[in-house]
Amino acid sequence: MSKPFTFHLIEESDLTDQHHERICRLLVKAFPQYADLFSTTSYYYALPEYRLWMEDEQGQMIAHLDFERRVIGVNGVDVYIAGVGEVATHPDQQGQGIGRLLMQQLQSILYTQFTVAYGFLQCREAVVGYYEKVGWHRVNQAVREDDIQSCLVYTS
Repeated sequence: MSKPFTFHLIEESDLTDQHHERICRLLVKAFPQYADLFSTTSYYYALPEYRLWMEDEQGQMIAHLDFERRVIGVNGVDVYIAGVGEVATHPDQQGQGIGRLLMQQLQSILYTQFTVAYGFLQCREAVVGYYEKVGWHRVNQAVREDDIQSCLVYTS
């Protein structure tokens, strides 16, 4: 892939209205079935702590995800994780490795800048194979949370 891309990692509290508008536009394009939600809100379930996105050489946002650090209980032990959400690649850019680069950047950031044991995300069954191809693994244990579909983890 020879195109120059720029990654941006920004704390939620540092986002401008323009950032939110750009994220909303991308999420509406990537998830048209949720256009009513994402036309006004740039996240789905919980307010994220950080946003990570990619821009192309023209400065267009072409991929995005967000995450927040969480503590979960695993077999009675507190484990620090990054809850990942709103993973989206612009439909015109899908199938070109953009999402893979975004996920690799996330994994690098989680490994080098944050003290988390795992990345955790929930997704539709239809996209589990994609996440497995980019290094995530299905959780084969019961996960308790509302509205859960498939759960995958990345181990750093």
